[in-house]
Amino acid sequence: MNNMATILRDEGHNAEAQKISSEALETSRRVLGQRDPETLRLMVTMGSTLYQQGHYAEAEKLFRESLDMQRSVLGPEHPDTLGSMNDLAAAYYQQAHYPEAEKLNRESLQIRRRVLGPDHPDTLASMMNLANALNQEEKFQEAEAISRDALNIQRQVLGPEHPDTLLARSVLATALRGRRDYAGAEQLRRETLEIQRRVLGPTHPETMLNMGALALDLSHEQRHREAERLFREELEVASSTKRSELISAAWYDFACGMALAGRHSEAFLYLQRAIDEGNQAPEDIMADIDLKSLHGDPRFEALLTRARKRLAATR
Repeated sequence: MNNMATILRDEGHNAEAQKISSEALETSRRVLGQRDPETLRLMVTMGSTLYQQGHYAEAEKLFRESLDMQRSVLGPEHPDTLGSMNDLAAAYYQQAHYPEAEKLNRESLQIRRRVLGPDHPDTLASMMNLANALNQEEKFQEAEAISRDALNIQRQVLGPEHPDTLLARSVLATALRGRRDYAGAEQLRRETLEIQRRVLGPTHPETMLNMGALALDLSHEQRHREAERLFREELEVASSTKRSELISAAWYDFACGMALAGRHSEAFLYLQRAIDEGNQAPEDIMADIDLKSLHGDPRFEALLTRARKRLAATR
């Protein structure tokens, strides 16, 4: 049942996955007990299904409960315990609880370095998770140092075109942008985008995410005409996939670019399209420095309210 739920979740059949996960978890709690390792794994599967549906607060509760028991039953260095630490940190991250995510990622990284070694893929994943949290907290100098270390190891261990290596390049570019090294961020993203288009394909989510990020780098460099062409290309590719979350992300990137260009009417229009196409979190919109020039405008407050209502209705 657990395996079936995992497969269904990975295929995007979240409602079916949640139903089977719930039944399996209830049975395991009754037959094996709340603290049995299999019950704990089922709690994590259920939490992951909720996470995929965007129910981050509910997922956080399950991840926290399973982690507390795994630490007691399995020990702090068990792979299942470390996996739950990362899952919980991801739930914190999605709710913009970045200090909590940072703390868990630091703890996970420390243990994995000691137990698995500095070159293990799980150790490298913890490094990237920590760098992501640090970028969100605007601790760009430390994020740059960690992502550079991870990237150097990944190039040697995984290869220069491995998806995790490409992700590390993107995280490093974000840190460079945060430090206002826009030229360095642009160069790194262009190189990464070229590889992603060839290796992952033009419609892969990571390819499109990097395309929008490159356009934003150009916007920060005041190269708005070049940026707009890239925003439109991202939107065209996203629309061809007919995936609402990718279309929403493309409109959101475009809105940020227009805000940076001082074209506020277009920024508000595109931000509304992003909200209507997907589930843009209002706290993320409020915290996004690229949209700072829109603050104080009644239209911005209206869109935050629109985002809250849509998110509540979806959940």
